[in-house]
Amino acid sequence: MTTSAPYIFKRCGVWVMRYRESINDLGTIKTVQRARNLCPDSVPKKQAGKLAIEEIKKLEQSRPAKTEMILPLGEFVNRVYLPFAETNLRFWTAKSYKVTWEKHFAARPKIAGMLLCTVHTSDCYSWLSEIVKMDKLEDGSTIGAATVKRLKSLLSGIFTLAVNLGYLNTPNPVKGTMLPDAPEPEETHAYTLEQIAEMIAALADPTARCMVAVAAFTGLSRSEIRGLTWEAIWDGEIHVLRGIVAGHVQETKTRARKAPVPLLPSLEQVLNRHRERSGNPVSGPIFRTATGNPIDPNNLLRDQLKPSFKSAKISYWSGWHGFRRGLASNLHRLGVQDKTIQGILRHSNVAVTQSAYIKTSNLDSRRALESLDAVLCSTCALESSQTALAVVK
Repeated sequence: MTTSAPYIFKRCGVWVMRYRESINDLGTIKTVQRARNLCPDSVPKKQAGKLAIEEIKKLEQSRPAKTEMILPLGEFVNRVYLPFAETNLRFWTAKSYKVTWEKHFAARPKIAGMLLCTVHTSDCYSWLSEIVKMDKLEDGSTIGAATVKRLKSLLSGIFTLAVNLGYLNTPNPVKGTMLPDAPEPEETHAYTLEQIAEMIAALADPTARCMVAVAAFTGLSRSEIRGLTWEAIWDGEIHVLRGIVAGHVQETKTRARKAPVPLLPSLEQVLNRHRERSGNPVSGPIFRTATGNPIDPNNLLRDQLKPSFKSAKISYWSGWHGFRRGLASNLHRLGVQDKTIQGILRHSNVAVTQSAYIKTSNLDSRRALESLDAVLCSTCALESSQTALAVVK
């Protein structure tokens, strides 16, 4: 047993139960005293006592078999979850989870100090609601719906691991947690074919032009472009073998992302000219620095793209991912089926392609309505002719 028999008493209009339990405090097993509200003091003492015994049974059922596994949430995250994330998750995912935990959860002692096995769904909702109300992002803006989803995802991952490793004997309390209201994120941008042409024309540096062309006409992500090697190109396709994030080489994000990407003949010519300018290498990074290391797209953005775009008065730059969304949107605009676009972008689910990547423009809307208008005009003309015939008769 990790808890003692409860003692109940009245305080401020409620029955309170007091009990002792054994916990693991930084590797030392010790006994602490706890108290929690039980029920209104209008409930008879005998009935309140039975409720207290039932609560103690619930607490016992939620606790791991070994006392040393009864940990505060913060200690479990630091000792178990974050090391697990560093080993098993992608580098950037693990790093962002660590930063998120430290900023929004660890900074609150009432969260970090709460025993892992006593957390309920109501606690998780209360935490998320408080964070949305009180915290700000790095740029000073309020926390939006997308950030709240990431916060919940982090919590869910923590408790999922706790359940699987035996630190928690109850279902994941985050699973049924509702998301508190938060502002919806701003609409993401997808570069049009016209904008892509303007950007390429504005760049004087041939390497910058080539990298932008690859981003725009393959849909590769920034990390995948940085990880591209000459060995990855054969049979008219780019085979995505790796990605580089913050200098760390890693596997592709999903199995679907390992699929080869068709290489347009014109883009293949652009890459061949880039290879010639680079001394006709047969291996190594496609986009390399003078020392032979892969070029960081963010450095290229700072040194080449932004100055060139400023000179050309191009103000619609919204990040490298705009090329990936742009490819989806431009293909959709040209009448390519969504399922085919999914395959080109190597998404595991077509719903992701449709909801987050395909952006319809006002021009698309006008063209669609013009098509509808043509049908309506034909219908009106038919009705007019029928009316005229009826009058003649």
